[in-house]
Amino acid sequence: MTNTFSNILKNNTFFYSLLGAFALWHLWSLNYSPLPWFDETFYVSITRALLSGKGFMLEVCPIQTGGKEVLTYGPIYFLLTGLSFLLFGTGIFQFRIVALLFAALSLFVFNRIASQLSMSKTIRRVLLLLLIVDVITVQNSHSGRMDMVALFFGLLAWWAYLQPGKHRKHILIMAIAGVAAVLTTPRIVVVVFPLFIYALYQFIRSKKMLHAGLITLLPALVYFIWIVVAFGSITGFIEHFTGPAMEDSDAANSIFNYMGGNLYIPFYQWPVILTAFLSAGLIAAKRHKLSILFLFVLPILSFYIVVADTGAYSALIMPFWYMIIGLGLTLISQRKITQVSRIGVYGMVLIIALCNTGIFTLKAATIIGSQAIRDPQPLQEWVNTHIPQNSKIVGDDRFYYACIKNQCTYQYIDRVKDPATRARFHLNHFQPDYLFISGQTTQAVIDAYKQEFTFLESVSYVPTEESSFITTLIKRLPIPIQSSYEGTLIRVKPKK
Repeated sequence: MTNTFSNILKNNTFFYSLLGAFALWHLWSLNYSPLPWFDETFYVSITRALLSGKGFMLEVCPIQTGGKEVLTYGPIYFLLTGLSFLLFGTGIFQFRIVALLFAALSLFVFNRIASQLSMSKTIRRVLLLLLIVDVITVQNSHSGRMDMVALFFGLLAWWAYLQPGKHRKHILIMAIAGVAAVLTTPRIVVVVFPLFIYALYQFIRSKKMLHAGLITLLPALVYFIWIVVAFGSITGFIEHFTGPAMEDSDAANSIFNYMGGNLYIPFYQWPVILTAFLSAGLIAAKRHKLSILFLFVLPILSFYIVVADTGAYSALIMPFWYMIIGLGLTLISQRKITQVSRIGVYGMVLIIALCNTGIFTLKAATIIGSQAIRDPQPLQEWVNTHIPQNSKIVGDDRFYYACIKNQCTYQYIDRVKDPATRARFHLNHFQPDYLFISGQTTQAVIDAYKQEFTFLESVSYVPTEESSFITTLIKRLPIPIQSSYEGTLIRVKPKK
């Protein structure tokens, strides 16, 4: 049975056809899943401000930053998304394609690392397929977040360090990739910092002082240039990251909002983690590649100690969990292992496959079944008809793209601070022409805006839902489908 499965995976036509099918699926569904949401529209707003020469301003929510630039993340992601907008125009696909592309590049580098560690073609392909349908990997490849870009640079630094001989060009790649990762998001430090500390110790120990200098001085110099350009000085940099947070933990600047391990592990990650633990136990028992195992454990430990995870951030360490599993599978294929251990690891890998593919398939069916109400094009046409260009709008995230593509100015209705404070801020500083609310807009928010604005006529957008077998089937499943562009546009005028 194992040999049959191995032969199937070794068939290049089958494997690359499968990869092609996944690629086509992601490209097709990129517009439909997810609906525009907070993090995505946050980053789109910064990208548009950068393109218009305003720096890293958060125009969609100036109340959150007090009119200051959002410099927390670094410039690389916004330069990439800005380039995409310049080349292809503003839109959901154009923004999300950056994360999707770098997710694919991350898988490519992951495969090169696995190959460098002498994992067989079959094992590498098993790991790749598991990662391709991994819940958190799929989510981050579509989310419009920057994690997959940072992960690519982080994995590239790992690949460079693991090269045999560690020639100067590899150390140079490691240094540049490491600092590029941190200039994409500082959260990736949990992946690159342990590697650089370990490498620095090894280089000093082996008296490779040039290598040690390259991985410390070059990243430090590049990041120092960013500090001077963005913050003006080291003092400004420190104040930006350690300054007092706004009320309700809404500050975009305070690094402490994102720190403090909470050991949050989504249920669908437990099969992966348990399999990795079992693999690590076998590796330790057989004393097989202990130094590599130790190296892969470092970013995982760093992540759970340092990062306050919400579920999305763990995409940064999933490759390392799977790499440990790959080491375990390699051990089983190369050495005599008890039948119980062999069955245990293979059984857990099968559970991972069933869990990942099951959730992926269910999600895919949900997207197909609700495609009509997720389609942004009918909403765009409706907005172009009902909202004059250059209008000012306060509303839900999901309507953001449609309104800015109609040359409108858009700000959040549901963040930050309390509803009354936001309503007064928009009254005094923005004076919107319309509110664009969804079913998720709370009554408290609506009431707060009624205190400051007179509600005039309103009109609702209700997407046309197509009837199909999949749609009917999905509706019968106990899955709440809230992904719809349905909303109400309200013309308003200030009471004062």
